Amino acid sequence: MKTLFILLLTLTFVCGEWHSALFGKNKWKVVPGRVSSAAAWGKYDLRLEVDGWNELTIETNGDLDDATQALGAGYLEGWLCRDDIWSSYQNFLAGQMKNQTLAGTARDFPTDNLRWVESKITQKKVENEEYWSQVNLVLHQFEGILLGFNSHPRSAIQNVTEAEFLQFQLNCELGDINNTVSRKPLTADDLHCSSLVKLTDDNQQLLVGHDTWTSYWWMLRVWKHFKLNFSVGASAVSYSSYPGIIPSNDDFFVTSQELIVTETTNDVYNMSLYDSVTTQTVPYFIRVTVANRMATTAKQWVDTFGLYNSGTYNNQWIIVDMKKFKKGERIEEGTLWVVEQIPGYLYGQDQSEHLQRTGYWASYNIPYYPFVYNISGYTQLNDTTNSSSYENCARAKIFRRDHNKVVDLDSMKDMMRYNEYQTDPLSLGDACRGIAARCDLNVGNEPHSLNGRSAFGAIDGKIAVAGEGMRAHIVSGPTWDYQPPFAWTKQWENHTRIGLPKVFDFPWIVKEPHF
Repeated sequence: MKTLFILLLTLTFVCGEWHSALFGKNKWKVVPGRVSSAAAWGKYDLRLEVDGWNELTIETNGDLDDATQALGAGYLEGWLCRDDIWSSYQNFLAGQMKNQTLAGTARDFPTDNLRWVESKITQKKVENEEYWSQVNLVLHQFEGILLGFNSHPRSAIQNVTEAEFLQFQLNCELGDINNTVSRKPLTADDLHCSSLVKLTDDNQQLLVGHDTWTSYWWMLRVWKHFKLNFSVGASAVSYSSYPGIIPSNDDFFVTSQELIVTETTNDVYNMSLYDSVTTQTVPYFIRVTVANRMATTAKQWVDTFGLYNSGTYNNQWIIVDMKKFKKGERIEEGTLWVVEQIPGYLYGQDQSEHLQRTGYWASYNIPYYPFVYNISGYTQLNDTTNSSSYENCARAKIFRRDHNKVVDLDSMKDMMRYNEYQTDPLSLGDACRGIAARCDLNVGNEPHSLNGRSAFGAIDGKIAVAGEGMRAHIVSGPTWDYQPPFAWTKQWENHTRIGLPKVFDFPWIVKEPHF
C-alpha cells in the first residue's frame, strides 16, 4: 500500500506540469516549472486511461550547446516517464524476449555496434561530419534517458544497464540481428502495419494514414513532441512512440519541415542477404532520428537514411512532402518518395506521378519493387492464398477496391480502421486479413489465417492531412468500428500487460505541439 501511495503521488506530481532539467556541479537535476537557464523543459500528461495516449512534450534551450541540449532532453524523458518506461520494459521482456536474454554472438552484437558508432564519432577526420555530429546527439539523448531513468530509484523499480537499455531501444531490430547470427527465418508474426497515402478527387485533399500491427502488450502509448533547438536540423517533430524509445518504431513522424514519414515492415526470407549485416553500420533507431532532423525534402530524407544501412528493421519507407501539395493542382515531383531497405540494399524512386495517376499509394508488408521482392526470397515461398503477393494479397485488394471511398478525413478514418472479416470475401474469414487486423477475434481453426488466434493486430490509427501543419488525428487500441472493443479478459491472463488499460474503446483525438 505504501508503494502504491508513493507511485500515485509521483504520477500526480508530474502529470501535466512543466519541469526543467538543469546541469550543475557535475550532475543533473529536475525541478518544477520552466527555469530559463535549464537545458530542457518538459511535461508528461498521463491520459492513457482517458483517451489511450500519454503525451510527452520536450523543448530544449538553444542558448546552450547541442550536446547539453540532447542530454537534457533525454534526461527529462527518462525522469518524467520513469514508471511507464519500467512498465513497458517489463512487458517487452516478458512478451518479446520471453524473459530470456540474447545468447552468444547475438548478445554482443548491439554493444559491439554501439562501440563502432562511437569510434566513428571520435575520429578527427571523418566523411559526412555533419551527419556524425547528429549521430552523436542521438547517443547523448540515449545516454540522457538512461541517466534520467536511473536517477531516483523507487522500491518497485530497478536500475537498468546500458546493455539492457540498448536491447530495449533495438527491439524492432533484434529479429534481424538474430537472423544475422542464427539464420533463423522470420515468421508471419513479424508482419505489421498498413499505410495509405490518399489523393482525393480533383486533388482536393492529400492524406496519409498508418496502422501499427504488433502484439497488444505494446499498447502503453506515448504521443511525443520534441523541439530540439540544435544549431543544425529540423527543430521539431511529433510522433507516435513508447516510453523511453527514441524513435517511433511504428513508424509515424510529422516534422516541422512538413514531412510525413511512415513505413510498413517487409520480411527477408533469403538468409544469405544477412551476410552484409555487420556491427560497422548505424542502427535504425539512430538513422531514422538523424534523417528526420536533417532532411527538408523527401529525397533528402531518403539519402540521409540510406547512409550506413544496418540491414536491420527492413521496411518500405513512405515519405510525403506535404508542403508541396497545392489544392486542386497536379502533384509535384518530389511529393512522394518510396524506398525499400533490405540488408545490403536501399532501393527507392519518386512515386509522385504514381500517386497522381492512381490516386493512392498503399503499403502492407510486401515489397513493391521487383528487385527487392525477388532478392528477398518471396518468389520461393509456398503461398497458396496469395499472402505474399503484392498485387493479390487481401489488403492489396481491399485498398484497390475501397480507396475511392476516401473523400475526406472521416472516410479516411473508416478506411484505416476497416475490418469486416466475417462478411468481406477478401478476408477469407480471417480476422487478421483486414486493414486493421484483429487476430484476437479468430477462434483458432481458420484454415487460411495469417497469425491464428493471438493478442495481435492493429493497435492504433494515425492520420495527417496536408495543410494542417504538425497536427495528427490519432486513435489508440484495436479497431472497434465494426467489431467489439478489445479487453484484457481472462482468456489473455497469461499475457504480461503492466500499466495498460483493461478495455480499449477510445475515440479519435487530435494532437499537435504547443511549444
